[in-house]
Amino acid sequence: GAEFGAANPGVAGTDYEWPTSAEVTYFATRGMTVCRIPFKWERLQAVANGVLSSGYLSALLGVVDKVRTAGMWAMIDMHNYWLYFGATLNQTAYADVWAKIAAALGTRNNMILGLMNEPNGVAASVVVSAHNAAIVGIRSAVYTGWIAASGTAWSGAHSWATSNASAFASLVADTKVMIDVHQYLDADGAGDSANCVVG
Repeated sequence: GAEFGAANPGVAGTDYEWPTSAEVTYFATRGMTVCRIPFKWERLQAVANGVLSSGYLSALLGVVDKVRTAGMWAMIDMHNYWLYFGATLNQTAYADVWAKIAAALGTRNNMILGLMNEPNGVAASVVVSAHNAAIVGIRSAVYTGWIAASGTAWSGAHSWATSNASAFASLVADTKVMIDVHQYLDADGAGDSANCVVG
C-alpha cells in the first residue's frame, strides 16, 4: 500500500508503492472479494483542513477503480494509527478530510471507507466522537456506501468488550456503518509469532 515510508509526501515508486493492475488481477482471479487499500493521511492532505493532493488522490482513486473493475469491493484504509504528522489527530480535521474524500469518491459503488487503522493511546469515547463527526461529514457528501469504524487498543477483537464496547454504544445510528476489528492469532495478539493459540 501507499502508507509505508516515513517521507512526507514522499515519491511514489521510491518511498511507497501503489498496487499494480497485475496485483489486483492476481487477487481477483483467486477469488478474493475485498481489497483493502491503505493510504497515508499526510500524503493525501499535507495541511489540516486544506486541499487534497491531486496526484495522490488520483492514484488512490485509480486503484479503487481497478479493484472495482476487477469485480471486488474496494476498502480504502486511512493507515494512521490515530496520528497526523506524529501528533494525536484533531477531530475537526479528521471530519474534514473524510468529507473531502467522500466527495471525491462520489457515487462509486462497492466501496468501504475504513476510517482509521488501529487507533491506540486514546480513549474509546474520543475515538467514537471523532468517528461520529467523520460519518456526519461523509454523509454530507454524496457518498451513501459502507463505512468501517475501528476502536481503540488497536481495534483488537480480543479486548473489544473491555476496551470499546461501552463507548461504541454511542456510535452514530447508520445502517451502513460496520465495526472494523483486528485479531492476530498468536498468544499476545501482536502477529509476530508463528504459534496460533486456540481461544
